[in-house]
Amino acid sequence: MPPDPVHQPNDKLLKATFSDPINASAFFRAHLSADVAGAIDWNSLQPEASSFIDAELAGSECDLLFTAKLHGKETLLYILFEHQSRENPWMAFRLLKYMVRIWDERSKGQPAPLNSPAILPVVLAQDKTLWKTPPHFHALFDLPPEEWRLVAPYTPEFMFKLIQLAEMPFNALKGTASGIMTLRALKAAPLGELLGDAVWDEELLIALPEGYRKRLVRFILNADVDMTAFERRVSRVRNLGLSQTVMTLAEQFRQQGLKEGSLERARSWVLDALQVRFETVPEGVADAVNNITDSAKLTELHKLAIRCTSLEDFAAGL
Repeated sequence: MPPDPVHQPNDKLLKATFSDPINASAFFRAHLSADVAGAIDWNSLQPEASSFIDAELAGSECDLLFTAKLHGKETLLYILFEHQSRENPWMAFRLLKYMVRIWDERSKGQPAPLNSPAILPVVLAQDKTLWKTPPHFHALFDLPPEEWRLVAPYTPEFMFKLIQLAEMPFNALKGTASGIMTLRALKAAPLGELLGDAVWDEELLIALPEGYRKRLVRFILNADVDMTAFERRVSRVRNLGLSQTVMTLAEQFRQQGLKEGSLERARSWVLDALQVRFETVPEGVADAVNNITDSAKLTELHKLAIRCTSLEDFAAGL
């Protein structure tokens, strides 16, 4: 099964931040052209609860879709967050697939004539090096200008807004406090700079909502930073209340991680026992076991997995 994108720390931080229309509108206004940004009613911006990415890419990208009014007409803003380790020269083709899926979903049940909203596609790239891929669909075709002129009327054509964190200094990132910190953290992660001054800007950290500060600390710790270096970084925070809050959160996450690690081992014992005895474990059974958070229940299920006579008997004990 492909990984669920909300369990990917990069995606979780980005989605938690930019699902908020206030953070999203500030982000789009900072990066779209002035004429487009000026034509959109940002008070009308609303997130859509949909994802259109390929299942096999769920661990390396995530997406967000918004509706907004542009000159009074419904328009869609689609952001694709790309955090693979290298650029994708087929990005325009991938975007076309996702855009077609969006139009297809929104066309279902609509009477003719269809009045589809326009889509403004934005790609946010986390790579630490700059892309060479042009943000135009026609760049996929290796044709001289004269040949392209002949086939262009029969070929889809669009461009996308490419935002590359690699080409933007930390202090040039704009938006709300939460939006700026999210972009700084995403930029810092592949560079190994999550303990650097850009992420530990105290003025910015103090301005963050409490819930977001918690997500940020979790994101930093999920990056497997050196804990001694992390504690040394926190000790340099001048605001005593802020440093105490961060250390309290870090300890909470450490204890939570220890508990989750113990549960994960217990789940694997149950599933391994079933695998050895019956050679295969149905997806529904595996999902049910992986959703159990009671260690005592998992201990009983491990015993059941060893002594049950069939998968049906085991399922009955879930």
